[in-house]
Amino acid sequence: MADLVKTYPLFNVAQFGYKKEVVCVYDFAVDGGTFGTGIVLCKLPNNTVITGVIFDVITAPVGAGATLSLGANTGTDLLNACAIATFAVTDLVAGIPVGVIVSTTDTTAVKLTADRDITFLINTANLTAGKLAIHIEYFEGGE
Repeated sequence: MADLVKTYPLFNVAQFGYKKEVVCVYDFAVDGGTFGTGIVLCKLPNNTVITGVIFDVITAPVGAGATLSLGANTGTDLLNACAIATFAVTDLVAGIPVGVIVSTTDTTAVKLTADRDITFLINTANLTAGKLAIHIEYFEGGE
């Protein structure tokens, strides 16, 4: 499991109305980078609304042809399979939720339909190095 850097505030009790963030740091050289591996970064409760996902690239991932995806309700609802070339050093990579809902057809936020593991998936090829900080911004929705 990735290093959990911070969760503010803690979500062990429902705290409606508070925007929260969880930051997970994953180092492929230390934590592993085997193709097909689903890595649980954290767990968020039912009805959580994820409003933003940002990947802060600490060290660029290494692995020819590999892609990364991030999911909660599905395997790719937070990041579709994205080529590692996108994760250049010092880049910030945006996930799918961007936090602005303009119409009822926008998919810029993701509401969890049950307690969910936030899972990072290595696709296509192994990764041998690289380090990412994954920032997930959210609030707890109503029941």
